[in-house]
Amino acid sequence: FPRYHIGESQNPQLVEWLHILAVRYDVPELKHLLDIRAVTKHIGAHHGRKQSFGFVRHVPDREPDPREATMFVIPKMLTEASHMFRQDTDTYYFNVAAKYGCTLRQNWRATDLDFDDEGVTVTGQNGEVFRAKYLIDASGFRSPLAQKFDLRDKPTRIRHHARSMFTHYVGIKPYDDVCGYPEALRPPAESPFHGGTLHHLIERGWYWSIPL
Repeated sequence: FPRYHIGESQNPQLVEWLHILAVRYDVPELKHLLDIRAVTKHIGAHHGRKQSFGFVRHVPDREPDPREATMFVIPKMLTEASHMFRQDTDTYYFNVAAKYGCTLRQNWRATDLDFDDEGVTVTGQNGEVFRAKYLIDASGFRSPLAQKFDLRDKPTRIRHHARSMFTHYVGIKPYDDVCGYPEALRPPAESPFHGGTLHHLIERGWYWSIPL
C-alpha cells in the first residue's frame, strides 16, 4: 500500500450498510466513508462526490440529444456517497484493521487452501501455515477460492467479445461544460452531470467517468 485499484464508486445502499456495520460492531472509522465531508476530513482530499447516476447516449455524426439522457439524483436524506481514491481509502482501512488487532501480511500469497468440518488451513508460498474458522476471499477475479472449488464456467455460458480498460485521467473537462445542451434541458445546477457517475452509451459498448 498504497496502490492503484478499480472499484471507486459507492452508492446509497452501501452507505447505509456501512452505517449499520459501524454501529453493530462498534467500528466508528467505517462512518468516515458515509459522505464526502467525512472522507475529506479523515482520509484525504482526493475523493469525489456521488450526487447522481447519469446516462447519456452517443450516436455517430451528431451531438448527444438531452432528451435521450437520464439521471437519478441521490436524495439528500440518503446523504452523499463518495467516489473513492482507492490508494488513500485502502491504506487508511488497512491501518484501521491493524488498530483493531489484525495481523498484517504484505506481499504474501496463498498457495494452498484446505477445508474441513472445523475450518480452513491456508498455506503460503513461504511455507507459513494458518488455521482459521473461516476465510474471506477478497482477491477479485483471480480468486483462489473460485479455483479451488472450480466455481467458474469452463467455457463460460455468457460469451462475448468485449474488453474492459480503465485508468485515471487529469484535466478532463466536465461533461456539462462541453455538451451544449439548452439551458432548459440541463440538470439542476446543484446536481450537474459531472457531480456523479456518468455513463456514456455508445454502439455495442459504454464507458463511464467517475470524478474524484
